[in-house]
Amino acid sequence: MLNGTPSPLPGHAGTRRIGYARVSTVDQDLAPQLDVLRAKGCDPIYSEHASGKQAD
Repeated sequence: MLNGTPSPLPGHAGTRRIGYARVSTVDQDLAPQLDVLRAKGCDPIYSEHASGKQAD
């Protein structure tokens, strides 16, 4: 990465960056993670609000 611009992986021209953001409590905010993933050129971005403590 040069000057904050995402660069493709070597030998993988034309590939996509897929983002994933996750928080596990209601007090946490997805926004900072989503901002970083967008800045890194991720598209699509998947996100969830889930706890690993509960099965449901």
